[in-house]
Amino acid sequence: MQRETNYQEVFQYANASMIIHDGVTGEILEANIGASELYGYDHATLLSMSVGQLALGDERFNQANALELIHKALHNNKLLPFEWIVRRSDGREIPVEGNLKRIGDSHPPRVLAMARDISERKAAEDRLRERRRYYSRLIGMSSDGIALIDKRGVLQYISPSVKSILGFPSRVALGQNVFNYIENDDARRMTRVLANARRGELHSGTVQYRIRHADGSWRHHEAVFKSFLQESRL
Repeated sequence: MQRETNYQEVFQYANASMIIHDGVTGEILEANIGASELYGYDHATLLSMSVGQLALGDERFNQANALELIHKALHNNKLLPFEWIVRRSDGREIPVEGNLKRIGDSHPPRVLAMARDISERKAAEDRLRERRRYYSRLIGMSSDGIALIDKRGVLQYISPSVKSILGFPSRVALGQNVFNYIENDDARRMTRVLANARRGELHSGTVQYRIRHADGSWRHHEAVFKSFLQESRL
């Protein structure tokens, strides 16, 4: 005989933190093992606390804003995603993401809050942002011209050094087609190079071309390129 599903066990042993709130007052009515592990409080202590006591407690993550989210989930009766910062019993601040959802038509109305720790993801995002800032500073200090073009030749990024190389600020050419600045014969030749890169037949190389300076003269340039067209949506 197939065992009947024990929903209380499913709730208690779910991987995510689960807390059932009174949909009006925000009172914590029930909490699972995952919630105790996330917040660092035992079951009885959690049931005695307010939702605000579990939050960071600043101007964004506090009792009033938590209640606002609970009420929104209650009245919309839809799955409401959220990001939050909680404060554990040991004082550590932990970013979480989760969902709020009204539970049926119970009386008093109840809202289920599901949350999980996203500390590792946030730390990885912070490291990535810092790397981007670092390399952006390096590029900004380089005297070489650096540009990023899409598969049609439209300039997506131009380093600030273009001002000293071609006599005009990078914002002038950003969003323009690079071939508008290159001598016609060279532009046709480089168009073929770009077509080969789009097809994945060419991944890197060196090109020489004539490009118009802001003073109207033609300058001879040599550029080293690498194609990322097969790795991105450019």
